[in-house]
Amino acid sequence: MSESETSQAQVQPVASHRFAVLAIAVTTALFLGAISVIAYQWVVRPEPRTEFLIIDGSVALTGAEAEVQSVDLPTHYKAVFGADGRYTLVFFLDPGAYNVRITRDGQSVIEPQEIAIPKRQGLRIDLTKWGNALGTTQAAEP
Repeated sequence: MSESETSQAQVQPVASHRFAVLAIAVTTALFLGAISVIAYQWVVRPEPRTEFLIIDGSVALTGAEAEVQSVDLPTHYKAVFGADGRYTLVFFLDPGAYNVRITRDGQSVIEPQEIAIPKRQGLRIDLTKWGNALGTTQAAEP
């Protein structure tokens, strides 16, 4: 082997070694950049972006229907107290203004109310103490 072939063989492994190190460095930088973007999005915009409205009811509201309707949008949501043994109704909503209405047999049990659900906060409505006010025939608790 001549001297020029030996020096060429030594130069080639050094060049491929540098390329491999550069490729690993670029891949690592891209990976860390992607993880940083994902972490930033996770901190700035926690999921889910919806807020909650919880309406707590009691046995006195069995069969009553809760309707939540957006003031700004044509969407509305309905749930029935006592369905599947549930007396706590949970609605996942976008922040904004809503009309909440509780009806039984087509008649309002509680007058419709407009509520506002602020960003990053939920709202809870407690109707568990309204047994006597709802016109039920159940005996009052002592």
